[in-house]
Parts: sequence; structure tokens; C-alpha cells
Amino acid sequence: MMRNNLVMMVMMLSCALWSQDALHVRKIKSMDRGSTSYSGSWVYVNDLGVEYGLVGSASGTAIYPLEEGDNKELGFVKGPSSNWREIMVIKDHAYITTEGNGENQGLQVLSLGGLPDTASLLTTFDSTFTRGHILQKDIFNPDEPYLYVSGTDSTGGVHIIDVSDPMQPVEIGLHNPKDYIHDVHVRGDRMYTFQIYASVIEVVDISDKTNPVVLATISDPGGATHSGWTTDDNNYLLVADERNGFDGRIFDIRNLENVIDVSTFTSNPEAFVHNPYVRGDFAYLAHNREGLRVYDIVDPSNPVEVGYYDTVTDENPSSGGLWSACPFIPSGKVIGGDRDLGLVVWEVDEVYASRFDGIVKDKTTLETLNNVQISILEKIDTLYTNGFGAYKGGYPTEGEITLEYRLDGYKTVVRKIALSVQNTQSNEVLMEKGVNVSTTDNDDNIQLSVWPNPVAEVLYIDLNMESVEGTTTLFLHDSFGKRVREVDAPKRGRASIHTELLPSGIYLLTLVAEDGRTLAVRKVEIVHP
Repeated sequence: MMRNNLVMMVMMLSCALWSQDALHVRKIKSMDRGSTSYSGSWVYVNDLGVEYGLVGSASGTAIYPLEEGDNKELGFVKGPSSNWREIMVIKDHAYITTEGNGENQGLQVLSLGGLPDTASLLTTFDSTFTRGHILQKDIFNPDEPYLYVSGTDSTGGVHIIDVSDPMQPVEIGLHNPKDYIHDVHVRGDRMYTFQIYASVIEVVDISDKTNPVVLATISDPGGATHSGWTTDDNNYLLVADERNGFDGRIFDIRNLENVIDVSTFTSNPEAFVHNPYVRGDFAYLAHNREGLRVYDIVDPSNPVEVGYYDTVTDENPSSGGLWSACPFIPSGKVIGGDRDLGLVVWEVDEVYASRFDGIVKDKTTLETLNNVQISILEKIDTLYTNGFGAYKGGYPTEGEITLEYRLDGYKTVVRKIALSVQNTQSNEVLMEKGVNVSTTDNDDNIQLSVWPNPVAEVLYIDLNMESVEGTTTLFLHDSFGKRVREVDAPKRGRASIHTELLPSGIYLLTLVAEDGRTLAVRKVEIVHP
């Protein structure tokens, strides 16, 4: 697999936006039956078009109406006790699996046709497994009677179940490679398997469901390969890695012999994306402690966050956040299973992004310049050029923004560009050698020292800047411009950044003021014996 390093590794989101709880997303309601560990969620729509939401809890599955103002629990079906429970719906039946032990252990089949009056357990399939991590279906062919169950107690593979007769499910196929499969995504004759411990994705031909055949294997440079979803045009695959500090990734899968890693996405470099889903031009991310995140992916090489709802607030600071989401609802609503809040129902305004990109070069030699710090002054935001001098970004707004380009040994350049919705503003920036700006402080009243440097495990930053107003933050970026660490900076005292898990190399440490000004920059070298 080849990677495309021509794109910016990460787009840093505005600190001003981080301070808010929601953008372009309105919570309609949430339903909490007083349980714990809510997890998987899905939607059921009956023949009259009435919409219902299902959510897994620690002890079973709860069912609610999605209409605003009606929070009555319409049904609850007990299952084995578990920290997570996953749900899928085909026609008038829900299918539920969990890794717990206890009553009704296996693949539960619920009859939903009697809603809103009743919902009941029809049967439990347990002939080839009794526990499973997750189950999926082909949502692009919603009437197909097949389920794909992975992470079972009998194999590490994927069990293909025919539920044409919900009362008597039949296993018709099994894909069981040597590496454990954590989750799958199914579309037509292809199944994508996410092998979390091997850090790979298999592309499997399931045109003959009794005999799955591997077409290609994609290496995931992030690791902890958890789950994924294809774009509507079937040209790209979004992948989530279940490990804090690992971004989501987008792969170009049009040519399976040359799969390209085109971009990354995250709303918090310290967190991880749990599950991605795609509806039209937008990706909906269950982002754990970052809540629901909505990205414009019209340009998959430059995904831009355009909306969010943070489910972890001061009222529930220890919550695990949003586990799952389901945007495939006829009314346009989006639901999700939040670990603390239960089933949450949202209304989303799908706002398109305004994008910008460019390349930065030496004015004399015309060689590209990497690690150029680009401050977007109006947004209190920072990004960096990659190893080829390129950068990309975007916002869910339009209008003029100011870009300030800084690099050690070069004169600062300031450019203004006008953003417009669904357009990309491109520009080339030429930087002239001059005053060194990246190893000096931009405020004479700041004292900042870092040690040890080179560093292996913990970097200490001593600060004295009592004259600086407002809060300040320290950011550590790698050589590709990806933000890898972030800590609050004291006005007087010491901050520390753990580096033992970061690869050896050159990094940039920046001290940024509340208004977005870069106050100081230091080069840091991480060296592991």
C-alpha cells in the first residue's frame, strides 16, 4: 500500500469552537432508563413511517419513539449483563449481540412489528456461537436478509447469518482468517474486515457467501484498526483506530492494488474516533468523549468538521461519551448511544465547508518548505506544512481570514484570503530568508526553557510569563505538522509532556496565547535508546 504524504496530516480545530458544546447540531431529547454503559443504537421504521430508536444498556435493549416530546419507553428486552451491546435491524426484526454471559445468551431476535404497543424476544440463535462483539448488515441493500457477526466466542472471524426466517436463523458462511476481526463493513459483494490487533483491513469478495475470498489487504499505519465505512460513491474508506492519540484515516480504495492514504481526521488529538458512518456528503463520527462530530467529506483529502454536539460536559465529566450513532433515518434525525445519557436524538444542519490549501517555497531556490507554522489569526488556529511544503484546511464559515506564515530563519509572511462555501482557495507562498523567528520569544516578558533536550520520556517546560493576559497553551507538533500533545501552560512554574510513546525525531513546541498569538517556539528532539 502506498501513502500519499502530499496532504496535511491533520487540521487543527479552532480553540474557540472547542469551548462550545454544540455547533449546527441541536439535541431534540435523550432517554435514560437509569442504567449504565449504554452502547449500540439503531433505528426501526414501520410500514407507516413511524420511527423508533433502539439502544443497548448494561442489562438489555430499550426502545423509544423518536418524536419530539414523547420519551416513553415502549419496550425493554433483557439480555446477558455486559458493558456493551450491539443492535442491527432488518425489516421488522432487531438482532442483538453482546459479549456478556447470562440469560438469553446468543444472537437475540426481537419482533418489532407490534410497536408501539409491544416488542418481544422471538428467539435466540446459539448454534454456532453464544457471544459476539458486533454485527452489521449491508445498509446499501437494506432488504437483504444477511447479518455479519464478528468477535464471537467460537472463532475470531465473521459469521454470515441468513435471517430470511427470523424465527430460524441459519449460518451460511464463515470468514475466519488467522487474525481476530473486530468489526466489518459490508457493501454489495465486498466486505471490509477491521483486524484490530494486526492493524490491517481485509477486502473480501462475498458474492458467494458460502465461500468468502480475500481480494486485498490494506495496512493501517495508525494501528488498533477498529471500524470503518465507505463513502457514498464507494471510492473511499473511512477508518477509525481505537487508541487515544490516533487519528481517523481516509483511504482511496478505487484501485485495490494501489490503496492510498489520503487524509486524517480528529476533533481532539488526545482522543480517538470510535465509529464512523457516512450519509451523503457528510461523515458522522461517534467520537467517544468528543461526542457527535459531523464532517464535510466532499473532498476526502481535506475533511472539515462542520458540526458537533459534545455529550461530555461539566455535569458528567467522567462519562465515556458517545459509543455509536445512526444517521440513516428517513426524517433526517440522527440518534446515538451515549455511555451516560442513553439514547440521544439530534437534528443536524448539514453545513458545507469553505476550504483553503497551498504550498510554501523558498523564494530564491523555489524548494518546498516543511514545518512552516501557519496561524489563522481570526480562528485562533494553527497548522503546519507537511514534508512537501503543502497544507490544507477549512471551516464551516465563509469570509476573509488572515494567514501568518513563520519558519526558523525566514521572514514572516502574512496573507489574506476570502473563503467561500463549497470552494477551495489555493495559493503559493514564497518565503525570503531573514530574521530567525522560531527560536526567539515574541514577547520580551516571557521566559521559557525546555529540558532535557534531547528527551526520551518526559519533557519539562519552565515558564515565567506573569505579564501575559489570559490562558496559554503548549502544543507539540511532529515533523508532519500533526499535533501530538497539548497541555495548559502555567503563568509561573513548570509544565510537563510525556514523550515516551512518541517516535524519535524533531518536534516543534509552541506556546500559544488565548487570542491565538504564538508567543514562543522551541525545537525539541526526541531520542529513544
